[in-house]
Amino acid sequence: MLKKQRHEIIINEVNSKGAATLKELSKLMKVSESTVRQDVIELDQKKAIKRVHGGAYTRDNKALNLDIWLESREQLEQDAKMNIAQKALEFIKNKSLIFIDAGTTTNELAKLLPNSKICVVTNSFSIANTLRNKSEIEIILIGGNVKKTTSNVIGSLAIDNLSMFNFDAGFFGANGYEKSVGFTTPELQECLFKKAALNKSKEKFILLDESKLNMNYKFSFASNKDDVTLITNADKDDISFEKTIFV
Repeated sequence: MLKKQRHEIIINEVNSKGAATLKELSKLMKVSESTVRQDVIELDQKKAIKRVHGGAYTRDNKALNLDIWLESREQLEQDAKMNIAQKALEFIKNKSLIFIDAGTTTNELAKLLPNSKICVVTNSFSIANTLRNKSEIEIILIGGNVKKTTSNVIGSLAIDNLSMFNFDAGFFGANGYEKSVGFTTPELQECLFKKAALNKSKEKFILLDESKLNMNYKFSFASNKDDVTLITNADKDDISFEKTIFV
């Protein structure tokens, strides 16, 4: 299908429905989401439609209830995070010592953990709180500097505290992924902490929903050479990572 044809379909679909996600447009035209994403960027620049994270919406405000569409998109993203977490759960064995990084998808993994004899080390107050009513799970909250905007623990003291652990598995979040730079985060201290926790993990998993694709932040903490496994709901055509599990 030619680009001009794709652009016409995208404009018609967005204007008739008020909004559409990249996944919806990808399935409609039978092309990859990365292709649709580039088309949407170009159409936004031409002011044919308005680009939004994960999709596009019409410039005709009368045709759109944006609140309803955003709520629907957020539910789709939440479902994706749960599916990714469900797959990650398969790699957690009883009586194991695991690290769970701060993040929304990793928090979904914490919610799914059975009340069994495992030890969870985390740098997230939110994840520790999620697990506190599971009596069989031992929870260790890493000490260090608290990032007040997210209630996550980072910094040199937190990295020092990691030195005593040898994790059977580590489960990590990321702010973005791009082929040329790998997995990224916007803050140096978070990057350094993630690297340290990865190095202490026998098995390494990064949990990433498709909304984080082609998002490039300042600091890279993992790539193919780090022997990590990516678990994602992204389209296979959009990922070229060596060890990937698609859900």
